[in-house]
Amino acid sequence: MKKRMAKWLVMVLALVMVLGGAAAYAQQPVHLVVDTEATETTLALENGRAMIPVEALGEAMGISAQWQENQLVLTFAEKTMILTVGEAEALLDGEVVMLDQAIIAAEDVTWVPLASVARAFGHEVGWNASTKSVEIITRTNRLFSEYVKAIAATGALMLNGEMGDLHESIVAS
Repeated sequence: MKKRMAKWLVMVLALVMVLGGAAAYAQQPVHLVVDTEATETTLALENGRAMIPVEALGEAMGISAQWQENQLVLTFAEKTMILTVGEAEALLDGEVVMLDQAIIAAEDVTWVPLASVARAFGHEVGWNASTKSVEIITRTNRLFSEYVKAIAATGALMLNGEMGDLHESIVAS
């Protein structure tokens, strides 16, 4: 009888450890990194999609947000996105776009799908599984990086409206 009870106890403990470990894993925080800088922004997961509080969009990526009646209006770099709570469809400069996830309003916080919004405004979005981080390269940083790469590839630099050789420019200074 004691052997049987011990076996059951071991099985129950093993089950508790496995389920407890799975629950702890599921509750691990998801981090946000913008232009290689870690942020303090808390992300939530909804159906496997990273969601960000509307208030954090400005801090993280410079996207402004304001409510107009029942719609959330986001603007960045002369683009406007209009979202409605509970809907996975939005308007981007008047064109209908589908979001990864509907926006959610819960406990005085409105959550929007990070990847959908970031990509709509020209930012690059990636996932780093080892650090459990969503990594964003902002449009500004991406464009600057492309500009620098183009200069490096061609060796040309515009100086006072004239094309000059990058090497000669560096040597001359």
